[in-house]
Order: sequence, then structure tokens, then C-alpha cells
Amino acid sequence: AALRGGRTPGWQAILEAAKALFLAEPYDRVSMDAVAAAAGVSKVTIYAHFENKERLFVAAISEGCRAVFDPVAVNAERPGGLAAALHELGVEFVLYITRPD
Repeated sequence: AALRGGRTPGWQAILEAAKALFLAEPYDRVSMDAVAAAAGVSKVTIYAHFENKERLFVAAISEGCRAVFDPVAVNAERPGGLAAALHELGVEFVLYITRPD
């Protein structure tokens, strides 16, 4: 599993630090030491949550996707139904993938 230890206070700090570093540097140049330093946690804390750097990267990307897709899924139950939700999803997806970061 990508997530080992659950969502603790350090978990969000780790994800935020990882997202910032992965956006700023190529994947292979981001070290777990750098993520730990940026998050203000130990490397042991990172590994308590994530098996390895790949799993941390996947979790960071997944967080961004959930920020776009989860609200649209909830809106599928509103008036306008599935068609309106799919239109909204398309618009939000394009806006998300064309962001500078």
C-alpha cells in the first residue's frame, strides 16, 4: 500500500513538501532527505507513511487529482445530473492540467 501509517499531522506536511519538490526538481533529483527537511520531519517518519519515493510521488499526484475529481463526483447528484457533472469535470480537468505548476 502507498500509505502505511495513516493520516497523522506529519502526513500532510510530507505531501505538501513532496509536491513542492517534485514540481521544482526532476523526480530523480528529489531525495527523501530533502523531503524530510522541507516537511520538518525525519526520514523515518516519511517511511512510516510511504514505502518509498515512488509511493510518495503517487500519493502527491493523487492528492491533486482528488482535489479536482472529488467535488465533481459529489456534484453529480445535483440537478443537471451526470451530463452536467461530466461537463464540469472536463472543464476542471483542463484548468488543472494547464496550471503553471
